[in-house]
Amino acid sequence: MLNNLNIFQSSASKEGQNQKDGRRTVADFVKESPRAVYTFDSERDAPEAELCRQPPAGGGRTSCIKVAMASKELFQYMQVRFGS
Repeated sequence: MLNNLNIFQSSASKEGQNQKDGRRTVADFVKESPRAVYTFDSERDAPEAELCRQPPAGGGRTSCIKVAMASKELFQYMQVRFGS
């Protein structure tokens, strides 16, 4: 029973670390071009999403990253962190 508890705690702490890493990745990506238009896509209930940046008019090409966050979580984070 004790071993099962340790596995659960370890899994929960990894999940928390992945969430921190995902948020840091998003913040760093947005910081590079805060005025760009951002879109994201993922499969329903997928543990990761693709975040894409479309630069302001006439400014380069679209770039995308994979983020270790579900799309609902990513949407909420973007609204809280970068929304108006």
